[in-house]
Order: sequence, then structure tokens, then C-alpha cells
Amino acid sequence: MITHAIANDLLASNRVIDLFIGSGKHGIPQRIVADYKCHPTWTTKISVNETFLGWCDARDITSFLVNERLSWPIPYFLSFVTIDNWLYISIDLPIVITDSLNQLPIYTCEYKEL
Repeated sequence: MITHAIANDLLASNRVIDLFIGSGKHGIPQRIVADYKCHPTWTTKISVNETFLGWCDARDITSFLVNERLSWPIPYFLSFVTIDNWLYISIDLPIVITDSLNQLPIYTCEYKEL
């Protein structure tokens, strides 16, 4: 579990992405590989803020995100969705997925305060 201090440190240093790629400093395990051959069972591609990072186990990462969000350290403005073997994560931006042919939006996920 990520502590509030670690989450605040990552947020302050703009290193929220370390939650996914891992951080030895914070004891966060690696959850992404840059080369599919390094971990052939991780078949989901991951994109954070529209940047392709590599391959991952989507179930592991989404479970991690849900559990951490329930305990607060994951910021409320982080959104994520899995579509067609892609895990899209957005930090402080709405997620908009377009079709490849017409570039028309097919999915939009925005944070809305209650």
C-alpha cells in the first residue's frame, strides 16, 4: 500500500508515473515493461497521458489503482479505462478515445466533482 507521504512526494515531484513504472526509492514494484519479450504474459499496452509506456498486466494495475484510490493516496483526478487491449490512464486530463478511421470520439471519461 502506498502511504500518504509517498503519494504526496510523488505528486510534489510530478512523478505519479512512478506508480506504474516502479520506484526503488519508494519501494514500488515495476508494473510495466518496455519490451514485450521481457514479460510475455503482460499483453496489455499502457498509455499514460497519451504517451505509450509499454506492456503491463491490466488486471494488476487496475486492481492496484482501485485499492489505492479507496485509501486516498491516488489523486481523484486520475482516471483509467481498459479498451481493446489498451489501458489508458490520464492524470488531470479527460480521457478521449477516437476511432482510427475518422478520429471521432468513441469514449470520453472526465472527472466530475459531486
